[in-house]
Amino acid sequence: MKSCINTGESSDAQVIYFAGLIPLTKDMAITYIVRDSIVGLPKLLHEQKGYSTYMTIPTSLDIWHQEEANIKYGIGTTYSTVQYDQLSWANDSVTFAIASDKQKQMTEPFFHAILSFSMHSPYDKDRFPKIDDLVFPDSYPTEYQNYLKCCHYTDRQIGRYIEDLKSSGQYDNTIII
Repeated sequence: MKSCINTGESSDAQVIYFAGLIPLTKDMAITYIVRDSIVGLPKLLHEQKGYSTYMTIPTSLDIWHQEEANIKYGIGTTYSTVQYDQLSWANDSVTFAIASDKQKQMTEPFFHAILSFSMHSPYDKDRFPKIDDLVFPDSYPTEYQNYLKCCHYTDRQIGRYIEDLKSSGQYDNTIII
């Protein structure tokens, strides 16, 4: 996936998966989202089905206008990792740990979006714990190997989150996208 405008990739992705809209090609969509009204999946779930809506983000609330945009999408509560860990950017192990902790307190039924930082480029070796259990062909460029390691690392964090949902009894009443 390549951003239409080389900036705003995360906020543009959120426009796609929350509202089903294709981002703009000459401007960051987030500037319009925070200014105008939008119908998003979280808002529809809340208004039509009574869901509580949450999001856990690996940044402060003001990065990419997260808090403003989440309100527009219909997210009632946004948990920022900065509130809990004093980090400016949290890796996925921190983000998913906070998400797991918070999901135990959420009012059911709920919608909970979790934003991953580890899957944002650049894919360098310092962005994730040492992963030695993956073997790649010599022909794979280093950046591609690191990207695949990031995928593996993020998959592990999602797996831990799913295990937490199971142990809390919430898994059977959960839809994971």
